[in-house]
Amino acid sequence: MKNNYLFTILALNILLFSSFKGEEKVKLNKVAMQEVKGNELFKTKGCALCHSPEKTIVGPSLTEIANAYKGDVNKVLDFMNGKSDPIVKKEEFKYMKPVLGQLKKMKPEERKALATYYMSFFKK
Repeated sequence: MKNNYLFTILALNILLFSSFKGEEKVKLNKVAMQEVKGNELFKTKGCALCHSPEKTIVGPSLTEIANAYKGDVNKVLDFMNGKSDPIVKKEEFKYMKPVLGQLKKMKPEERKALATYYMSFFKK
Protein backbone atom coordinates (compact mmCIF):
# COMPACT_ATOMS: atom_id res chain seq x y z
CA MET A 1 0.00 0.00 0.00
CA LYS A 2 2.82 2.37 0.93
CA ASN A 3 4.52 1.67 -2.42
CA ASN A 4 1.32 2.55 -4.31
CA TYR A 5 1.03 5.81 -2.39
CA LEU A 6 4.65 6.68 -3.10
CA PHE A 7 4.21 5.74 -6.77
CA THR A 8 1.19 8.05 -7.06
CA ILE A 9 3.05 10.93 -5.39
CA LEU A 10 6.07 10.39 -7.66
CA ALA A 11 3.91 10.34 -10.78
CA LEU A 12 2.11 13.51 -9.76
CA ASN A 13 5.42 15.24 -9.02
CA ILE A 14 6.66 14.27 -12.45
CA LEU A 15 3.54 15.79 -13.94
CA LEU A 16 3.71 19.00 -11.96
CA PHE A 17 7.43 19.68 -11.76
CA SER A 18 8.90 18.07 -14.87
CA SER A 19 11.72 20.10 -16.41
CA PHE A 20 11.27 18.51 -19.83
CA LYS A 21 10.05 20.73 -22.63
CA GLY A 22 7.70 20.28 -25.55
CA GLU A 23 6.69 16.87 -26.84
CA GLU A 24 8.88 14.90 -24.41
CA LYS A 25 7.04 16.48 -21.47
CA VAL A 26 3.64 15.69 -22.98
CA LYS A 27 4.68 12.08 -23.62
CA LEU A 28 6.02 11.66 -20.09
CA ASN A 29 2.89 13.23 -18.61
CA LYS A 30 0.60 10.91 -20.59
CA VAL A 31 2.54 7.82 -19.52
CA ALA A 32 2.65 8.94 -15.88
CA MET A 33 -1.10 9.64 -15.87
CA GLN A 34 -1.81 6.26 -17.49
CA GLU A 35 0.31 4.54 -14.84
CA VAL A 36 -1.58 6.33 -12.05
CA LYS A 37 -4.96 5.43 -13.61
CA GLY A 38 -3.73 1.88 -14.27
CA ASN A 39 -2.70 1.54 -10.63
CA GLU A 40 -6.21 2.60 -9.55
CA LEU A 41 -7.80 0.12 -11.97
CA PHE A 42 -5.44 -2.63 -10.80
CA LYS A 43 -6.77 -2.20 -7.27
CA THR A 44 -10.45 -1.56 -8.03
CA LYS A 45 -11.04 -4.11 -10.82
CA GLY A 46 -9.79 -7.09 -8.82
CA CYS A 47 -6.43 -7.60 -10.57
CA ALA A 48 -4.66 -7.40 -7.20
CA LEU A 49 -6.55 -10.50 -6.02
CA CYS A 50 -4.31 -12.67 -8.22
CA HIS A 51 -1.36 -10.43 -9.12
CA SER A 52 1.20 -8.52 -7.12
CA PRO A 53 3.88 -6.13 -8.35
CA GLU A 54 6.85 -8.22 -7.20
CA LYS A 55 5.71 -11.70 -6.16
CA THR A 56 3.55 -14.50 -7.49
CA ILE A 57 0.21 -14.91 -5.75
CA VAL A 58 -2.23 -16.90 -7.87
CA GLY A 59 -1.09 -15.33 -11.12
CA PRO A 60 2.37 -14.15 -12.11
CA SER A 61 3.78 -10.93 -10.68
CA LEU A 62 3.54 -7.72 -12.69
CA THR A 63 7.33 -7.77 -12.97
CA GLU A 64 7.21 -11.26 -14.49
CA ILE A 65 4.46 -10.19 -16.91
CA ALA A 66 6.26 -7.00 -17.91
CA ASN A 67 9.54 -8.83 -18.47
CA ALA A 68 7.85 -11.57 -20.52
CA TYR A 69 6.28 -8.90 -22.74
CA LYS A 70 9.59 -6.97 -22.75
CA GLY A 71 7.76 -3.83 -21.62
CA ASP A 72 5.70 -3.71 -24.83
CA VAL A 73 2.31 -2.18 -23.98
CA ASN A 74 0.85 -3.13 -27.38
CA LYS A 75 1.69 -6.82 -26.95
CA VAL A 76 0.03 -7.04 -23.55
CA LEU A 77 -2.93 -5.09 -24.94
CA ASP A 78 -3.29 -7.70 -27.69
CA PHE A 79 -3.55 -10.33 -24.95
CA MET A 80 -6.02 -8.24 -22.93
CA ASN A 81 -8.14 -7.76 -26.07
CA GLY A 82 -8.12 -11.51 -26.77
CA LYS A 83 -6.06 -11.09 -29.94
CA SER A 84 -3.09 -13.17 -28.78
CA ASP A 85 -2.35 -16.14 -26.56
CA PRO A 86 -0.74 -15.74 -23.15
CA ILE A 87 3.04 -15.95 -22.96
CA VAL A 88 3.33 -16.15 -19.16
CA LYS A 89 2.36 -19.35 -17.33
CA LYS A 90 0.23 -20.64 -20.20
CA GLU A 91 -0.82 -23.68 -18.13
CA GLU A 92 -2.61 -21.35 -15.69
CA PHE A 93 -4.48 -19.43 -18.38
CA LYS A 94 -7.69 -21.33 -17.62
CA TYR A 95 -7.96 -19.26 -14.43
CA MET A 96 -7.51 -16.01 -16.35
CA LYS A 97 -10.04 -16.73 -19.12
CA PRO A 98 -13.11 -15.49 -17.22
CA VAL A 99 -11.25 -12.27 -16.39
CA LEU A 100 -10.65 -11.51 -20.08
CA GLY A 101 -14.40 -10.94 -20.40
CA GLN A 102 -14.16 -8.31 -17.68
CA LEU A 103 -11.18 -6.69 -19.41
CA LYS A 104 -13.12 -6.48 -22.67
CA LYS A 105 -15.91 -4.62 -20.85
CA MET A 106 -13.46 -1.88 -19.87
CA LYS A 107 -13.08 1.17 -22.04
CA PRO A 108 -10.10 0.98 -24.43
CA GLU A 109 -8.35 3.81 -22.60
CA GLU A 110 -8.77 1.93 -19.30
CA ARG A 111 -7.20 -1.21 -20.78
CA LYS A 112 -4.34 0.91 -22.11
CA ALA A 113 -3.84 2.52 -18.69
CA LEU A 114 -3.82 -0.91 -17.05
CA ALA A 115 -1.35 -2.26 -19.62
CA THR A 116 0.87 0.81 -19.18
CA TYR A 117 0.85 0.27 -15.41
CA TYR A 118 1.77 -3.41 -15.86
CA MET A 119 4.61 -2.57 -18.23
CA SER A 120 5.98 0.01 -15.79
CA PHE A 121 7.44 -2.97 -13.92
CA PHE A 122 9.68 -3.94 -16.85
CA LYS A 123 13.28 -4.39 -15.76
CA LYS A 124 15.83 -4.25 -18.54
